[in-house]
Amino acid sequence: MKTKKNIFNYFVMISLLVFLFVSCKKRTEIILVNTTDDIATQTIIASDEFEVNYELDQTTNEAILASSISTVTSGVTDTSNSSDILFTAIPDAVIDTNKIDKGIITITYYGKNLDKTRARTGSIEIRHTLSSGKVVPWTTKEASMTLKYNQYEVVFLKVNNKSIVLDGTCTITNISGGLLKTLLPGDSLVDKVNAKLAFTNNDNNTVLQQWIWNFSRHQVFKLNGTTIKAKLTGDTTINNITNVSTWGITRSNQPFCTSIITPVFQNISGSSSLYVPLSGIKNIREIKEPIEVTYGVDQNGNFVGGQNPYGYKFKWVDESGITKGALVNY
Repeated sequence: MKTKKNIFNYFVMISLLVFLFVSCKKRTEIILVNTTDDIATQTIIASDEFEVNYELDQTTNEAILASSISTVTSGVTDTSNSSDILFTAIPDAVIDTNKIDKGIITITYYGKNLDKTRARTGSIEIRHTLSSGKVVPWTTKEASMTLKYNQYEVVFLKVNNKSIVLDGTCTITNISGGLLKTLLPGDSLVDKVNAKLAFTNNDNNTVLQQWIWNFSRHQVFKLNGTTIKAKLTGDTTINNITNVSTWGITRSNQPFCTSIITPVFQNISGSSSLYVPLSGIKNIREIKEPIEVTYGVDQNGNFVGGQNPYGYKFKWVDESGITKGALVNY
């Protein structure tokens, strides 16, 4: 099948891709372990860190897969299996390939996810690196692409239409080379993600304000049966804090950085628990009361890992030396 210079609006639900872009359960329920005056501030910090990283994870992987829509950007020349090479599907999104010869793909979002818990609007422009005027295919080792977020907004329909907006840029580097769509059992792919995003939260109660967040991490993808799993680690050091993946200013005007203590694992394909952390521990540092977050727990706060986790729990020690915490549903 030849690549068409046209606006692609694919709804071909390939077994890998039909699940990849399906959003997860609502993430609204908060259970207090110990009631405290600072629970609101600590919950906002932990939930913002989760939500923004969730959207970054989903959109970067959508961009990677969208780049397989064409032989120009993917680098795959064998098109005998068109369903594996040239098709991709993002429900309620348009993939514009009019500028594919220049390495430019635009994803425009315009609707609700399949379980009607949230809606996305805005667009992300993907620019692949050029060499001597030609597109460097994504399958190439050390190939890179730059994502520009243009008013990418997520409305949480189950939470009084609360929304977050992301603007800014992200660079993804294919450290190992290869494509997710052609990943074989036993093989792995390694990507590096660097981003600087302006994050806006709209809870319909406060004056809108942008917060600048930075991201730097490695992603290792492996095929486990029919499911692709991602392992996320931080790769930056700030003030002698290692394995930092995210840093910036919280909505309570506190500088923060997040260190991934044990790698975060997530499914990026399959039938359940997509993009939500199945396991992993993060420390949110540099704030007044540092927070430890444990992902992949049940409703009692016990670790269950990949067994359809309920959510995550977090804890901190207040100024009086008392340990407090909360449990949040994905």
